[in-house]
Formats: sequence, structure tokens, C-alpha cells
Amino acid sequence: MKILKNAALIACVISLVGLPCLKAHADDHIGQYGNYGFVQDEADLLSTEEEMGLLEKLESDGAAHDLQIAVVTVESYEQSDILYYGDDVMDYNDWGFAGDEAVKAILLAFCPTERTYAVVIENAAAGIFTDNAQTALDDMYIPYLRDGRYYDAFASFSAGCDKICRAYENGESTYDQYGEKDKGISGVAWWKWLICLLGGGLFGMAPVSSMKAALKNVVKNDSAGMYKNPGGMNLTGRQDLFLRKNVSRTKIQHDDNKSSGGGGHTTMHHASSGHSHAGHSGKL
Repeated sequence: MKILKNAALIACVISLVGLPCLKAHADDHIGQYGNYGFVQDEADLLSTEEEMGLLEKLESDGAAHDLQIAVVTVESYEQSDILYYGDDVMDYNDWGFAGDEAVKAILLAFCPTERTYAVVIENAAAGIFTDNAQTALDDMYIPYLRDGRYYDAFASFSAGCDKICRAYENGESTYDQYGEKDKGISGVAWWKWLICLLGGGLFGMAPVSSMKAALKNVVKNDSAGMYKNPGGMNLTGRQDLFLRKNVSRTKIQHDDNKSSGGGGHTTMHHASSGHSHAGHSGKL
């Protein structure tokens, strides 16, 4: 009888010690994962049904282009920018996503409390998701994020990845040149330049008008003859002498942090892991 009691006590202790270990293991794997789709909803923005539906969408769109697609939500992050949080998720996770730089992968990270978002792209997919293509992708899902329609936002992100990949595979430059027609000098939209010109004209008109009004004693002269000084200098000859030539050459510096792909440019950055990633971050 005593042996049975001791055995029962040992079993109880083992079960109590083992429970925290099991819970910690489970907390490290929040979400749904497949071969191409990954959903980690730490901020609890989606229902279980929506997570499964989103995973199916990511799997379908990713498998069509051999592209891993991840959607990650987080309540808070320690990094200075959510872009660096996305870098760490991409490089240090243990659920089979973007295992190395040769894998094409893209990740959307979103923090509802800070209302910040980031898109992180593994180096192998940087040629597909150029800077202009990323702008086009943002326009597809960010309006839903602003409205709090999170499932629609994440599904639109996946659909946008599918559209951009199809255009890239078909040799189309639709997304590489996205927004270029709306840009003017130095990449600034033409309507911004128009506002600057009109604003400057209106503000400059007032002081010029006041100075013009003060010049009432000035009389217009149709000829320059009255400005001649009789007996002044008489120029009889003119000659130009070319003495020497001085040519200076300056090497044009190129930004090594940018690489091109698909006809557009992709801005790269180095993650804490040492991997090169494309991507950007923003705030709603």
C-alpha cells in the first residue's frame, strides 16, 4: 500500500513539473502553418475559422509561384521599428519559413496597438517585389487595415502577391512602373509641385505689389540714348584670347544598397542575422 502511495505521489509531481514545459512549447507555436502559407495571429485579430481560411489562401497563392507567404500580427515588439521585428521573425523562427536566402518569401507584420506595419522580403524574391511593386501591394491591402477589416486586408495582401508574381512571370512591367506616371520632378507627384508653385506665387505677390506701388516716380524710357556720356570711351577693336583649359572629372557614386530586378529598383537592408532583405514599414 505504501509503495502505491509513493508511486502516486511521484506521478503527481511529474505531471505538475511537466505542465509548464508543455505550455511553453505550445506558446512558441501560435498560429497555422503549411508548406507555403504561415499565419501567426498573436494579436488575436482573426477567428479560428478566419485563420484556417487565410492559411488556405496563402497556401494556394504561394504554391502557384513557389513563394512562401506569411502574415504575422503582434501586440507589441521590442525592436525600434516593426521592420526589424519582421526581419527577426523571418530569420529566427522555428516553423520552416524562409529557411535560407535561396527561398522566395514575403512576410506582412502588423501591430494593431501601434498601428504599424511592415513588409519583409527575402533576398531571392527582391527582384519580383521592387519598390514600385511594393507600393502597388500596399495600395491593395492597407485600406482594409485602416478600416479594421483584418481578414480582408490579409487576404488582399496574398492576392496582391499573386498578381505581382504573375506579372513578373509574364514579363509585364505593370507593377515595376506603378505610380511612375503620377510622378514629376525628382519623383514628386505633379500636383504637389503645382501646390508649391501656386502657394509661392500668392505669397510672393503681396510684397512685390507693395514695392511696385512705391515706384511711382520712375518714368519709362523707350531709348537708351539718354544714358550715353558724350566724350566717353570709344571702343575701336575687340579680341578674345584663349589662354588655358582646366578640366575636372568627378566619379558618379552609385548606391550599392539598391539592386534592380524586373526593370525596377529594390531597396535592400541588412537584418540582424546578416541576411539581406527588401521591404519597408509604415504607420496607418
